Amino acid sequence: MSKNDPRRATRSSPKGSRIPDVVVVKDGTKPPTRDNIKEVIEIKFPSDKLDEEQRREYTEIAGKSRFEVLGPERCGCPRQKPQPQEITVGDVAEVAALTLLVVALVLDDVVPGGQADDVAIPAAVARILSKIAPLLRGPVTVP
Repeated sequence: MSKNDPRRATRSSPKGSRIPDVVVVKDGTKPPTRDNIKEVIEIKFPSDKLDEEQRREYTEIAGKSRFEVLGPERCGCPRQKPQPQEITVGDVAEVAALTLLVVALVLDDVVPGGQADDVAIPAAVARILSKIAPLLRGPVTVP
């Protein structure tokens, strides 16, 4: 917290001080002083462990019954790996055809009246993006 305004957090902290990941307060209009702390939560991922010094200091900040450690086993995070998306030859052909269509619709703008068919461009681009979206999300298999 800021020395001048206890309601404002700071990016710097005094050497050796602990900054909990989450501090839940009873009254959000008041600073997170010990009498206003509802809970202190420390988030730990598998490669990170809570050491005894950290546990002792956070328990001192919050009180024993108001300190909690949260990790993947208790956070409700999905633990399964994303399933590979399948892209077929038909999908590739459709993306290629739609891309050529968009290019043609843009190029025909050089002749008078060529802009009339430009209303088809957003729909074609949206379809292309929906087909290539699996490539952006994760593993892809080609049957």
